[in-house]
Amino acid sequence: MLESARKLCRRFVKLELPSPDSTAILTHAGEDVLVSWGRFYGDSGGISSFLLWDDPVSTSLLLQVPRQTLETPAPLEDLLTGMFAWGEENLESVFIDLSPTTPTGRECIRGMGFFRVVREVALGPQLTISGYSEKTGAWLSITFRKDLGFPFFEHDMMYIAERFPPLRTRVPGWTTAQLLAAAGHGGRAGDQYARPFERDRVLLQELLQRQNLTADDFQDLIDRAVGTGPSRGPALPGVILVAAQSESGARFTPVMLNYFRRLETKSRPAAESEARGLFLPLDRGALPAFCNLAVGFLKEQLAVRESIQFADKFCSSQEAYEAVLSVEEHVGYAKDRSAALDQITKRLAVR
Repeated sequence: MLESARKLCRRFVKLELPSPDSTAILTHAGEDVLVSWGRFYGDSGGISSFLLWDDPVSTSLLLQVPRQTLETPAPLEDLLTGMFAWGEENLESVFIDLSPTTPTGRECIRGMGFFRVVREVALGPQLTISGYSEKTGAWLSITFRKDLGFPFFEHDMMYIAERFPPLRTRVPGWTTAQLLAAAGHGGRAGDQYARPFERDRVLLQELLQRQNLTADDFQDLIDRAVGTGPSRGPALPGVILVAAQSESGARFTPVMLNYFRRLETKSRPAAESEARGLFLPLDRGALPAFCNLAVGFLKEQLAVRESIQFADKFCSSQEAYEAVLSVEEHVGYAKDRSAALDQITKRLAVR
């Protein structure tokens, strides 16, 4: 975990951090935080020590520098220009607001870095800079948003408050009632970063293994949009997406079909888009337990091609045969329809 945070810093800051003198794990505002502190030796451009702070939504590198570095534009510009990695996938520019007359102990620098990344427009800056002046020195803080660290951090270490030990190792000891109560509360990851689904999906994966999870519980998770990620278009409910990745989720097929029927009355294109999107995890997991879902879609005339192809690969019931047979034999589905009927017939003969 510490090495992941250091790799993120090295990716954008041309500064080799020495081995830390101390490292600790603490809980701050309900979040597990990794803190590492160390000192620089030799020629380090005036930087005397560092503090690395890694929380679920960001990683901050704090550097102790001489006061005059933060209070004078020229030394500050030299420090930042030589420190950051520029160009291509790195920083394109940095904006700094310097207030050298700010009282001691207050924020005297505020700024942000700009990358050639379109999503910054919607989600805000991915790198922010701040500075604080004290009587004995000053601290320059560079904060990287966690989405910059996707290549370095394991998923359990990002956007989830419970990290040490990881949430996934804790939830088997929780009751179903505790899991349901915890779902839908993503903390800062949900409130500020639109990523509540990271934590929720861990909870949902555990919930779907529980035999006492009821159809009403499943419907409530749909209604509360638990585990549903941000989307500009139709977005599958998180609990349906997670259910489609495990055979244990197949028992909620009637609830899923009811969701699609209700959605269809509001928007046929949205229902079609979401139904088609559901077959990607189903096919990837090769889950024949969901044949009833494909049959239901064929009866509703949703995701017809995908449902026929799924039936071709996995289904072996008379109901599936009749559902495929009921599809009109026009040019769009004729080949897929014929192949699926042949495969289902072969499986029925073996039974």
